Amino acid sequence: QVQLISQSDSALAQDSKYLLERMTYDIRRMKSLSLPALGQSVATMSGIIADPGGDAAYIYRVQDQLLQLSIDGVVTQLNSDQTRVSSFTVSRVGNSGQITGAKDTVQLNFTLQSVATPASGPKSLDTQTTVSLR
Repeated sequence: QVQLISQSDSALAQDSKYLLERMTYDIRRMKSLSLPALGQSVATMSGIIADPGGDAAYIYRVQDQLLQLSIDGVVTQLNSDQTRVSSFTVSRVGNSGQITGAKDTVQLNFTLQSVATPASGPKSLDTQTTVSLR
C-alpha cells in the first residue's frame, strides 16, 4: 500500500513536471498562437512554430484522458501510462495585438490523476502556470 502511494505520487510529479516543461518550451518558440482566442478558455491549444524545415502546426489536446501533441498531423502521447489527464484548459490572458511590444500570454491548467489506485482513493495533482510567447 505504501509502495503504491509512493509510485502514484512519483508518476504524478514526473508527468506534471514534464508536461509543464514541454508546453512552456513550445509556447515560447511559437511565432503565432491560433487557439485559444483572447478571453477564451478551451481544451485545445494550437500555434505555429518555425522549425528548421519550415513552419509546423503544433496542437495540444486531450483524447481519452491522454494529453496529445500533434505536429503537422503526427500525434504523440505526452503523459505516461501511469497517469490520466482529468482536466486540461488553456486560457489566453494577453494579446500582442492590443499593446505594441506586448506578447501573447496563455494560462495552462491541468489535473493529472494516477492510474494506480491506493485504498485511500485515486491520487491527483492540479497544475497551473502562465507563459508568454517570446
